[in-house]
Amino acid sequence: MKAIEKSQIALVIFSRNYATSRWCLNELVKIMECKEEENGQTVIPIFYDVDPSHVRNQSESFAVAFAEHELKYKDDVEGMQKVQGWRTALTAAANLKGYDIRDGIESEKIQLIVDYISSKFCKSDYSISFLQDVVGINAHLEELKSRLQIEINDVRSVGIWGIGGIGKTTIAKAIFDTLSHQLKAACFLANVKRKCKKESTSFFTKYPSL
Repeated sequence: MKAIEKSQIALVIFSRNYATSRWCLNELVKIMECKEEENGQTVIPIFYDVDPSHVRNQSESFAVAFAEHELKYKDDVEGMQKVQGWRTALTAAANLKGYDIRDGIESEKIQLIVDYISSKFCKSDYSISFLQDVVGINAHLEELKSRLQIEINDVRSVGIWGIGGIGKTTIAKAIFDTLSHQLKAACFLANVKRKCKKESTSFFTKYPSL
């Protein structure tokens, strides 16, 4: 439950037997509670081998599972309240925008989900927030973006040249944090230096998509 509270995003993967697990249902209730908080997490339902309407309306296999839950708690008021909470959470989650991966190539559907999450949540918020206070950083970033031409599928290197201590690595890290989420793979190598007497160079290299 603590892990759920500290998460920015929750992927809820619904299968035919999802509702048979009281543990899963309790976690779902917690997830939906966290969503409703002031800085609520993003919840994305994934419908794996199950119709979204079956989840939303607790029908088909979900109806069977809930019949068993209600039989178990039929003489327990608190238990029946818990069952109703599960129903409410399922309906709310199934009404959210998500992914139905029953049809098509499963790996491609999964890649779409990964790409979406990467584009939204894998940026370095600390670095971007910190760099907003660096005077003149935006002009440098725009210049680098125009030279990198990230939309072109080829190899491109841009060198940032100047005397030590003027912020070359800072600019390279800033452009990495800004653009790396658009690439399928990215790595920032810091403190890689070439021995020079007075000047040094930082590089940002973009490779084509694999």
